Amino acid sequence: MKFCVDCGLNVLIAQGIDEVVDGRLMKQNIRQIKIEDLLGRDEVKINLKEIRNTDA
Repeated sequence: MKFCVDCGLNVLIAQGIDEVVDGRLMKQNIRQIKIEDLLGRDEVKINLKEIRNTDA
């Protein structure tokens, strides 16, 4: 993957292989990878402004 990124290639994600085998690969389902795809959960948004303003 690092080689692809270093070469300037886009890294995308598609459906699972079982859907591709069944012939259900759809172009609109191919997209950029999101952080949630790697984490397996929703991204946690951190409000840095709120953290800086807290009384410690």
